[in-house]
Formats: sequence, structure tokens, C-alpha cells
Amino acid sequence: MEIPIKAKIQCTDGPGGEATHLIVHSGTKRVTQLVVKEAQAHHIERVVPFKFVGETTSNEIRLRISRQELSKMKSFVRTDFVETSWTNDGRTPVEIRKIKRQNIADDELAVDSGTRVRATDSQAGRIDELMVEPTSGSITHLVLREGPIWAPKAVTIPIGEVIRIGEKAVYLRTDRASIEALPTTPVRRR
Repeated sequence: MEIPIKAKIQCTDGPGGEATHLIVHSGTKRVTQLVVKEAQAHHIERVVPFKFVGETTSNEIRLRISRQELSKMKSFVRTDFVETSWTNDGRTPVEIRKIKRQNIADDELAVDSGTRVRATDSQAGRIDELMVEPTSGSITHLVLREGPIWAPKAVTIPIGEVIRIGEKAVYLRTDRASIEALPTTPVRRR
């Protein structure tokens, strides 16, 4: 099953928005959740558990929930208020700052279409989508977008080539020349 990032979302009762991130457990390399920017409600991003993902195509993800159920899912971004400075007595806060954070577990990472993929010797491209085992959410391959913006190509890389998935990048155990030797296909969407 392909799970494209930036795909249109269809709920059981109509358009739900657009996928913006896939939430991946850093240890097990499983997709646990999908982030959907709602078409309604001021484009709030919602976190949808993987179990609600149904059929997918290169441009669309069908969810097994209604738009109303989507609107009740937890928000992807949470706002925390942090006291950053104190009066001389150390007991009264002088400044409280608003900090926005991703509303996911500490052992999970948000992967988007801009997430870089690093070979052992250089940057290899950016993630375009993940291929997962439909029942467990285990990642089997990542689809890497490479090449110029006017003619991008996709390369499918087995998950066994991934050393680790980090906050800003996915790190591979292979070099750039080996990736370039893999067969490519034209990217089906922009």
C-alpha cells in the first residue's frame, strides 16, 4: 500500500482535506498516524490513527471515518505556555512565551514530503511517499523523489537500507552512486 504525502483526503462522506505528514515510530519504523489538514475548520491539522486509512492511490487517501469524526481527532499542533524569565525574587514570572509543538509521542517523528534522505556520502533526495504493509503499518519501502523540479523521478528504496529515521532526515546505509543505479519511474503527481 502506497501512502503518498500531499495527497487529497476522502472521508466516507466527502473531501476531508490534504495529507501533510506521516507519523512514524522511530524504533519500529511503522506508520502509526497520518496528519490531515482539514478542508473545513480553518485548515486545522488533525492526527488520524493509521487504522482509519483505507484504500490509497498516488493522489488520494480514503479514510474510514466521516468529516465530522475527522474534526474530533486531536490537533497536530499544540500550544504550550512556558515561563521564560522571572523577577529578582525568583517566584514571579515576568514573561510567558507561547510555543507550538507537534502533538505526537516522544518516540515518534513527523515525516513530510520535504524530509531529506541522506546517503552515506551526500544528500540523495526527499521523501515522496512511504510503502507500508496494510494491516500493520510497517514500512516496506520509501519512495525517494530526485532530479530536477521540471522532471522529477522516483526511486523505491527498501526499508532495509534505512539506518535510522531522524527528526530532519532519513539516513541510508548505501551511497549516492548505488541509489542512482536503481531503476527510476517518472513521478505521477506534482
